[in-house]
Amino acid sequence: MSESDARGPMRVLVQFIKDWNTSSSRLAMIADPPSSDDPDALASIAAVVSALCARDEVAVPSWVHRHQASAPFVLGGTSYDSRYGRWQRERAPDAASLTVSVWTSFASRCRPCCQ
Repeated sequence: MSESDARGPMRVLVQFIKDWNTSSSRLAMIADPPSSDDPDALASIAAVVSALCARDEVAVPSWVHRHQASAPFVLGGTSYDSRYGRWQRERAPDAASLTVSVWTSFASRCRPCCQ
């Protein structure tokens, strides 16, 4: 999950969400903590995992709580202080925003297409 992708860092997270939505072994997907030299990347992964776990009533792994962003930001490139950034923060799952200071609305709203 923490592998890089030449198409950009969001691609890996988006693919993880797609895989999560179709997986029958979600706990195995999140059992091991991700590795990266970038604390914000780790916080982003933790925020997405936290939001998906909350959405799907899966136990949040303990490693999620060890990752904190260097400064609060909105995942996906939106400016933290923009109107849309504020809108995202207001609607983000509490678990993600309180745990890692990364606001993510798309992970909690991305539903499998077959639901």
